[in-house]
Amino acid sequence: MSVACKSDDNDDNGGGASITNVDFTYEASTDGTVLSVTPTSTGGTSYSVDFGDPAVTDDSDVIATSGPAVSYDYPNETATYTVKVTASASGSESVTKEKDVVITYEGLQLLAGFEDGETLNLRGDTSGAPVVVESKTGSDGSSSKVAVASYEGNANWEAFTINPTKHINVKNKSIITVEYYQESAAARQAVLKLETAKGTDEANGIYPSVEVEISTEAVQGWQTLTFDFQGDDARNSYPNGDKAIILDQYQTIAIFIDFGSSVAGTYWFDNISGAEWGDDVPDSDEDNVIDSVDVCPDVFGTEANGCPPSTSGTDPHDDFEGNGNITTWFADDVTMDKAFANPSKTGINTSNTVLKYSDEGGQYANIRFDLSMDTSVKYDLSTKNKFKVKVFVPTPTVAHTEPKQLALKLQDGSKASPWEGQVEVIQTYVYDQWQELTFDFSAQSAATDFSRVVIQFNGENNNEHVLAYIDDITYE
Repeated sequence: MSVACKSDDNDDNGGGASITNVDFTYEASTDGTVLSVTPTSTGGTSYSVDFGDPAVTDDSDVIATSGPAVSYDYPNETATYTVKVTASASGSESVTKEKDVVITYEGLQLLAGFEDGETLNLRGDTSGAPVVVESKTGSDGSSSKVAVASYEGNANWEAFTINPTKHINVKNKSIITVEYYQESAAARQAVLKLETAKGTDEANGIYPSVEVEISTEAVQGWQTLTFDFQGDDARNSYPNGDKAIILDQYQTIAIFIDFGSSVAGTYWFDNISGAEWGDDVPDSDEDNVIDSVDVCPDVFGTEANGCPPSTSGTDPHDDFEGNGNITTWFADDVTMDKAFANPSKTGINTSNTVLKYSDEGGQYANIRFDLSMDTSVKYDLSTKNKFKVKVFVPTPTVAHTEPKQLALKLQDGSKASPWEGQVEVIQTYVYDQWQELTFDFSAQSAATDFSRVVIQFNGENNNEHVLAYIDDITYE
């Protein structure tokens, strides 16, 4: 934003000596076109602010105020306008101050135009990834390509994501716009969500900023949807809605239609603009697959998803002594140490190192691993359907009110919402001794869609802190 002015410093009091020192300050918006003017004077009690837009013929660019700032939105172009502030008071001559103000329009940064093979790493869920196709004729008739997302309506959080090679920075420029088209006459709620803040380390439970989202209503035909992350409707993603919003740089834009509902249909997106480019998205394992789309960000891979070749057919196990084949663990709201000194080398477990699980009160705290780096590879529960885990939970400093239990869940890791359709087995534990818990999924022996194991102490919707230790995970 750039604003320049030329001031007329000669106040004409016209005999109204009681009004002096007429002046005003002004400030332009992020894109430069909305000018906010605050008038001041000695003796004035009311003001008229003429923003001097020559295209206006009905005086809608003249705004009255008793002193607070008033604003006007100029056309989206760079131009010079003469702004006049007139101060008035009963029994006194009005006094006018004018300044020439240069409005410099700064258009929104184009984040995704879907032209010329941009590197956006588009991703979809199991309903089908969006594709770039010939346009239906964009909102301005100039686009040759748009992104198309076809939702089958078989999940409540169907979305597609845009994963550019640079972070999307909304710290200073908080508005993002999307050109959008739908054939349905029914109004839809479009949600734009910013995911994975810069510096996030999911495996170690480090989240410098929570995800943020905002929704707006969409109707039939082409339209421009506006999402202002400093606006009143912005919110942190569930379950952090009550926390203060701290905007950051983010790796991913996710777009949902009727968030939380199953809505089948095809939707078109074009010219996603706004914010500004931030730092490069890291490629931690230097395999030329950026972390935001790399399924194995800490392991050099040769597959398109950034993983090593599939290890299907290998029974997952981990003794945390370096002899396991579970190469990648993930954590949600859990601080995890996979080589922690055994806190109690007694009873059934005298090994040297174990996994430390420290839940600091997260509502859905858990750790998890996949059968294979390729989540399309599934467990064959018809032949093997039991998992065993050794656990040690010391008596907590603050007594827990929730049951002492460990849940082991099976999910389909290839889904956008893998918890949908999950199954779980729960076992209880005791404090201060190693014990081996067995999780029997023989009731699901016919299932063919599970690829992920989730381990969770003391259940969901539980904000109690849990410190536990895990060892010798086996599948048999």
